[in-house]
Amino acid sequence: MRHLCYVYINDYKCLKDVEIIIDSRYDYKFDRKSRTVDITDKKGYPAGFWSENIYSLTGIVGNNGAGKSTVMEFLLDNLIEGSPYESKGDIFIYKDDRGLYYIGDNITVMYNDKVIRLQED
Repeated sequence: MRHLCYVYINDYKCLKDVEIIIDSRYDYKFDRKSRTVDITDKKGYPAGFWSENIYSLTGIVGNNGAGKSTVMEFLLDNLIEGSPYESKGDIFIYKDDRGLYYIGDNITVMYNDKVIRLQED
């Protein structure tokens, strides 16, 4: 099973320099200057908290005009195959059964002090 963990939006419509944490099992630190994302396991995260069938639970909430719909448009524009939108400086980190991977240009992603791989095709 593949799921999205973290998204960094560099510049999309009204969204600029926005980090979205989707999987709260990890702590994420993005250093914009060095373009490095540091991921560590969150201490004290309760294993099996959501039962066996639910991996993680996330909500996007905010006032009218906060950008919730724009975030969803951004995800669809970037993650739907064949979309004409070209990502410029955005970062996507996801997990599947084999581990953590990322999509992004000119970045380094570390997980527990080890470099993780770019998305495999």
